[in-house]
Amino acid sequence: MAKLNLSWIALVICASVLLTSCGDSARTAEQFKRDYALKILEGFSVGYYDIRAERADPNSYVLYDLSLQSGEALIHADSAHIIVDARDNTIALKLIGVTGADAKSGALIELHDLRTDGVKIAGGVRD
Repeated sequence: MAKLNLSWIALVICASVLLTSCGDSARTAEQFKRDYALKILEGFSVGYYDIRAERADPNSYVLYDLSLQSGEALIHADSAHIIVDARDNTIALKLIGVTGADAKSGALIELHDLRTDGVKIAGGVRD
């Protein structure tokens, strides 16, 4: 299977975390999941990257039909779990049912799941 460079996902998540947490005091993990899910549902762009989900579970904040794209790559996940770690003050996404394509090389990937690295949350997470 061809290898697709997925490191840009962490950059998109990092930028979006900064956008959703700038100037805010610490929030609970649940508040952060809710706010982050709403931001992704609205869809937004960070530089050349776009992230969007079609829907989210209102209780668990699991995202469905998530897409991340740039001019270089497109990634689709059937679902995505928002993982907030209060101890480390980080947020990550665990993507399930991942399909991706690299526009330059034509490389395709299919993964059962993919977890992004945790990105520090400005303002922190309180228990």
